[in-house]
Order: sequence, then structure tokens, then C-alpha cells
Amino acid sequence: MSSFLEVGFQNSNSSLMDLLMIFHDYLMVVVVVIMIMIIYMIAYINWSKFTYLHLKESQGLEILWTLLPVVLLLFILFPSMKILYLMEETNPLVTFKAMGHQWFWSYEVLNNDSYETDSFLAQNTQGFRQLDTDFRVGVINQVMTRVLTSSTDVIHSWTIPSLMVKSDAIPGRINQMNFSTYRAGVYYGQCSEICGANHSFMPICLESISVSYWLKYLSSLK
Repeated sequence: MSSFLEVGFQNSNSSLMDLLMIFHDYLMVVVVVIMIMIIYMIAYINWSKFTYLHLKESQGLEILWTLLPVVLLLFILFPSMKILYLMEETNPLVTFKAMGHQWFWSYEVLNNDSYETDSFLAQNTQGFRQLDTDFRVGVINQVMTRVLTSSTDVIHSWTIPSLMVKSDAIPGRINQMNFSTYRAGVYYGQCSEICGANHSFMPICLESISVSYWLKYLSSLK
């Protein structure tokens, strides 16, 4: 989870977040190279004493400054398309639905049977303030999970930063996103779409557990 004055990403807890962090670092290198080239050209034009007054057109130069951005965009396109493909093409073993309300979440675990419960901000807790909930949605550790998100009133967003999961909950529409966790533990998130006066009181609490504990978790929902 986040710490005070943290400006970077949270520690990665999923393969998806690993890929996105690598892509982010790669993209920053491309951006820095572009900035250096632009600054160099501006400095060269302003301070160079050599000018060629008779240069009115150059087909080679126009081809160069057309092809160079295309090549840079291709360097960005291929890794991003690979990540998008990996985000979509999975076969989840566990599915649950998160419905956004003003201002709480309700969860429906879609297994052989369907179990539904509400999740509110925990009033008396020994955990993290404004992050713990009175109900934690359970998933199986290291197993691909699918979350379906929708809303009953306004637009919300089901977000867990350490898993790089952000799925908008839109009324009348169902979005889906797949994820898995590296290790067992509790993961915190919050609604990341401004949804009204109590927007900051819609925490998300997800617990990654083993298969045996997950079966006990299902039986406790009955």
C-alpha cells in the first residue's frame, strides 16, 4: 500500500503490474530521448552561427521528420499491444461481481451458487484508517480471477493500485478485468472516480487466500 510522500508505484503484487511497470520505465526512456533531441535542436538553431539562406525545400528532410515519429510510435505500439493482449486473453477460474453504490460496494461471488453481500467502511478497526471494510472479498492466491464491475447510480471505479487493477463501474454496463496475486495477503484500494459527497469513504479490501480457506470463505457466505 502507499506510504507517506510516495511518488512512484506501489510494490508490485501481480504479473500485470510487473509488465506495466516495465513498460512505464521503457516509455520514460523514449520520452527522455525525444526531449533531449528537441532541446538539442532548439539550442543548435538559436546559437549556431552557420545558416543556409538558400534552403527552401528538401524532400529528404521532410521524409526524415515524417518517418522518425512513425518509428518512435512503433516502438511504443508493439509492447503496449502485447500487454493489452495479455490483459484480455486469460481463462479465469474465479469470478465475482462488484456493484458500486453511493457510497459502498456490494459483492456477488459467482461460483456454482451465487452469494451476495455488502461491504461498508469499517467503523471500529485496528487496521488502516478509512481503508478497512467490514467485509473482505476473498480470492484464491496465484489463481486468475475476473472481476465484473457495474453501478446502480453514478460512475464509480473499482481500483487496487498494488495489483494494477482499475475497472470503471458504469450504470447499465458491465466491465470486466482479470488479475492474479503473487502472494497471500490483504490488498487495499479505493473508489477512484469522484462519485459524490462521501466518495472518499468507499474503500476496497481484497484478501488473497489459499484454496482451503477460500472454500471455508464460501461456506461462511451461505
